[in-house]
Amino acid sequence: MLRFLAAMSWVLAAGCGALEVGDVSSSQDGAVEADPTRVAATIAAEPPPPTDGDWPGFRGPHRNGISTESGWRTEWPAEGLKRLWSVDVGAGYSAVAVAGGRAYTLGNRDGRETVYALDAETGREIWKYSYACGLVDNLHPGGPGATPTVDGNHVYTLSKEGHLHAFEAATGKVAWMVHLPNEFDVAIAEWGFTSSPLVLGERLILDIGGLVALDKFSGATLWRGEKYRVGYGSPVAVKGATGETLVAALTNDALVVVESSDGRQIAKYDWTAEYATSGTTPVVCGKAIFISVGYHGGCALVELQGDKVETPYRLETLYRNDSMSNHMATTVFWQGRLYGIDGNSHTPRQCKLVCLDGATGKRLWEQRGFGCGSVTLVDGKLLVLGDEGHLSLVAASPDGFHELAKCTVGDGRFWTTPVLARGRIYCRSEAGEVTCLNAR
Repeated sequence: MLRFLAAMSWVLAAGCGALEVGDVSSSQDGAVEADPTRVAATIAAEPPPPTDGDWPGFRGPHRNGISTESGWRTEWPAEGLKRLWSVDVGAGYSAVAVAGGRAYTLGNRDGRETVYALDAETGREIWKYSYACGLVDNLHPGGPGATPTVDGNHVYTLSKEGHLHAFEAATGKVAWMVHLPNEFDVAIAEWGFTSSPLVLGERLILDIGGLVALDKFSGATLWRGEKYRVGYGSPVAVKGATGETLVAALTNDALVVVESSDGRQIAKYDWTAEYATSGTTPVVCGKAIFISVGYHGGCALVELQGDKVETPYRLETLYRNDSMSNHMATTVFWQGRLYGIDGNSHTPRQCKLVCLDGATGKRLWEQRGFGCGSVTLVDGKLLVLGDEGHLSLVAASPDGFHELAKCTVGDGRFWTTPVLARGRIYCRSEAGEVTCLNAR
């Protein structure tokens, strides 16, 4: 029972016997070994495109947890980085989105959820918008888990109870609002809705118990995919064999891949988490997709094979093992390696920062001391935020754990991914203190 309660307390904003689609046991029992030569060719990826310094949504400009920003401070003073400002936004786990000199996030206080637009340099409130919304504090403190998405002149946010808002970024004026449970006849998820909106062209795509797409200008429904038990991660864009844009999401039943144009499902890979606590986002690794869940659910690297012209799409296992079990924070893929937190929130001392060889799925090194923290990669270095508020700068290297700098951000519990944008590092505690550190 204790283990069950612990499982319920964390969800946020984080075996196949054969290799064919849909033929994966729900327990992920039994490892599948990698063919390193084949996998290395499959995960070979182009360097991420340069970023302009903004971090406009969940996991950054390319939704991969990576920024190429350079010129920021990588040697930190003994007393730590200077705190520029701190603002209490209310309880929750929503990370910070940074665009156009503003920092956006959400929090909950006294039964009301609030969207904030803050001055990125000073923390001064530019605008805010509040509405009635419960914490959805099922065996955890609750509060919003989705991160705002900034796209052009608009900001899109999702509440724990399914209020999907589009705001004018400059003024905070509501452009439109859709209450997803009413619009799509879905129940509020056990730990609320936490899918950070994905913008693809004119479509706004979310996982609400199956993928849905809305018109980003009007909120009108464009399509609805097949129904699944909702996942607590977010959808990502994936390129198909003929160059078309697809969408992948890890639900609590399967990794699903759909056409972005109409939501038609083209491939499925059955994969579940114990207690239906799948809280991570698929990681695109070249032509492959990496998935991982907590409670010893392990990880898998799968390849999207086929095309929509001659051969039906399918997801084939490249390897599957228990080298990485992400409870909440999604792993980062960089230069053929995977960096993430292995372990569960109820046993934080057992959690480890792990580096996996992407070609084999085997651990290259591990390091305790971060609890059930989170990882962001900036300019080839890892920002690792421990769950007790200690921020470390770590070399993203396969040669072992090398801590380059560290400082303390604050008190409380920190499960939200740190963000670096334009030389400022933003960290957010569960209680709602957003702290901005000067790394310029």
